[in-house]
Parts: sequence; structure tokens; C-alpha cells
Amino acid sequence: MKKGFLILLSLCCVALALLAWPSLKPLVYKESDAPTIKMQDSMTSSPLSIQEIKTSLNSPIWFVPADIPVVSLSITFRHAGGKSSPSNLPGLTDLIAALLDEGAGPYDSQSFKKMLLEKNINLSISSNLDNFSISFRTIKENFGEALDLIHLILTSPRFASEDMQRVKEQISASLQQSLHIPQPVAKEALQKHVYGETHPYYRRIEDRIKSLSVISAEDLKGHMRQLFTRSNLEITVCGNVSSEEIVRKVETTFKDLPAGEPIPAPSPTELQNLGKVFKVEMDIPQTLIYLIQPGMARKDPDFYAFFVGMRILGSGEFESRLWNEIREKRGLAYFCSADVFTNDLTNGVIGATATKTESVDQTISLIKEEWQKIIDQGIGQAELDFQKKNLMGSYSLSFGSTLDIVRTLVSYRNDGLPIDYIQNRNAYFEKLNVDDINRVLRKTLKPALLTFVIVGRSGAKTEVK
Repeated sequence: MKKGFLILLSLCCVALALLAWPSLKPLVYKESDAPTIKMQDSMTSSPLSIQEIKTSLNSPIWFVPADIPVVSLSITFRHAGGKSSPSNLPGLTDLIAALLDEGAGPYDSQSFKKMLLEKNINLSISSNLDNFSISFRTIKENFGEALDLIHLILTSPRFASEDMQRVKEQISASLQQSLHIPQPVAKEALQKHVYGETHPYYRRIEDRIKSLSVISAEDLKGHMRQLFTRSNLEITVCGNVSSEEIVRKVETTFKDLPAGEPIPAPSPTELQNLGKVFKVEMDIPQTLIYLIQPGMARKDPDFYAFFVGMRILGSGEFESRLWNEIREKRGLAYFCSADVFTNDLTNGVIGATATKTESVDQTISLIKEEWQKIIDQGIGQAELDFQKKNLMGSYSLSFGSTLDIVRTLVSYRNDGLPIDYIQNRNAYFEKLNVDDINRVLRKTLKPALLTFVIVGRSGAKTEVK
């Protein structure tokens, strides 16, 4: 039981991290500074308003004032994520993210981190497939000093040899371990088969390990000069700071970055090798199953109907059809979900579950049956009413702290949504009806295109490597 529960927790985390998910679901609620942020009560109105601040930078700053002594800020370099790493150095972007807080300017690794602690600056640096992000949260008084440190890490990173060696060893050890964990193995197999071996979203774990040994400090700095530019920079701020101070500090912080050329939006690519089952042998107690099929672009007018329809079919909660059929009625799995995802290059539906080896075929058959059943029979009014109430009523939970607000708005910007989306979001769901959703599900769901990756003691004759 304990082992199954741990697998459930791992699946939840991996399913969310596997590909870029849409920004419609609320983020985790944090109570740290929620009581002092003023909210509205209406489920159809915006919980807050956003100001657009013009600067000399390429794009305007999105700013939400908050009457608390805390400021959160996020910096996004668009299209500078993992897919931008050279094919011969697939671990380059991850290494930059891991090293940027290891010293800059006059501060070595230890003194830099000590400065963050002394100034109460919570710094986070990360990279997903599409974008590179730096964010911080600090007290109002240290907002300027936090941006001074950001200036240093972007313009004068140390990349000291001893720090590079230590971090490389840490990353390599983690990647080596992931070769024996079903979730990253399944993720790699899935990306290989639906994207292809030359696609920028496919990066072999073993290739990432090998590239670490040859990446130099100059490789890191050259990549930063090329992609960390003012032309692909987006900034989002929330907290007790004036717009004048934001403009002054931000322009000072980023004025020394290369101007760069705007990076055009990449052309979308189609998923391939659909309608198949790919198997990977691994000696684990339960068999892990991932599923995927093509989906719908975030800007499609029918996206909201599709999003709600997929929550009814596959939300990883008690009120979904996959959960009821596979877990509640038959006890085949602790967890079964499917949801929409969108990113820069593809759109789709992705899902995950884990079951006993002898139940794999039955579980896959049931998933396909539920796919076809919702197409043939549609959804009911009660299902729609439940999802509407949940989606609209929980919206304010996305804005429980300055950092939550910033993260939510960053996800909107990554999706290319307008600044007034926050005022209109709930209205898109409120106007949906049963006919809308059934029409869209019939158009978009394709049981014949469902593709599965299975990792476990499946008895497969062909291994995916």
C-alpha cells in the first residue's frame, strides 16, 4: 500500500512536469501574505487589476500593486529554455540554471548565497522546454538590492571551475539515477516516439550526462549572450513598490544585456507515431502507463470547451470518468488522469496511470472505451455544472500571495494571453453549455490516435531505449 501511494505521488509530480500544461488550473495556494491582498468576491470578476508599465525595454512590464511589505518579480527569457540548447550540448541550459546562483561579480558561491540570506531574498532559477525563468521574492526595502544581484548574475556570472565541477557531478548523479526510475524513462521514450529523435523536445538522458563533461564556462557565457537579451525579455511584478521605482531599477538592471533580435515564434510540429503502444522493460512492482494524443491550440476559440470536457473525462480527482471507471469501480490503479497541454511547438492530451502488470491490457482497453463513450454519449449537465463551479469558484486561490500572482501572470504571458484576460477568464467558462463541449469533444478526441508508453514488467519483446 505504501509503495503504491509513493508511486501515486510520483505520477502526480511527473505528469505535471512532463510537458507545459495550460495556465487555467489554479496554482498552489499559499497563505503567507494572502490576508493583505485586496480581493473582489464576484466569481465572474477579476480578483485584481494589472497595470502595464512602459519602459525602454522590448516589452511592457505587468505590475500588480499590493498593500503589503513584500515584492515578487519574475524574469522570463522567451524561447531560451531547454529546446534552445545545441544538439551536441543538450545539458547546457540546465547547467546555466544550476550555476547562476553559484557566485557573480565580487561574490563567490558562499558569499553570494550568504547575501541572499542576509537580505531575505528568495531566489529561484529554472528552465523548462520553452523558456528560462528567474524569480525572487523579498521584503520591500531590499527590492533594489535584489535587482542588483540579478544584474550581476546576468552580466558577471563567475562559473568558477570548482563550482562547475561540483554542480556537474550533482546533475550527473541525479541523471544517472533517473535512468533507473520509471517516470523519466517513460518521459524520454514518449518524447522520442511522438516528437522524433531530432526534435528539440527530445533529449536523451545519456546524451545530457555526456555533454556535461565537455561544457565549458565560455559555452555557458556564449549561450547567455545569444539568448538572454532585451529582445526576448518579459518582466512581471507584484508588491508594495511604485511603478516609478520599478522602471528606474529595471532599466538599470537590464541596460547592459545585449539588445538582441526578437526571436520569432517557432512553427508548430505534429505528433507522430500515433495509435501505437511502445514498451520498455523494467523490473518494478507496478507498470507505469503514459498516454498522449493531439489536442488543441491555446488560442483556438473552442479551447475552453475542450479544457472542461477533458476535466470531466480525465481530471485526476474523484469527479472524473477515468478515475471512477479505473480506480473506484475496478480498483486497477491508485491514480488515472488525462489533461490538455500546450507549449511552444505542440498541443495535445497527456495522461498517466500505474497498474499491476497483468492488468495493463485491461486498463488500456478501459481508457479507450471511456474515450469513445464520451464521444458517443457526450457529457451531462450535472458534470458541466460541477466543473464550472469548481473552476470559477477556485480562481481566487491562484492569487494567494505576491509570488502566486506573479507565477499566474507569467503563465498567461507564456500562453500569449492579453493583459485583460484576467477580467474575462471566468466568463469564458460561464457561457459554456453541454452542446458546446460535446461538439468539441467529438471533433478533437481520437481514440485511434491514442498512443501509450508502458514501463514495467510487461513481457515485451521490443525494448525502447
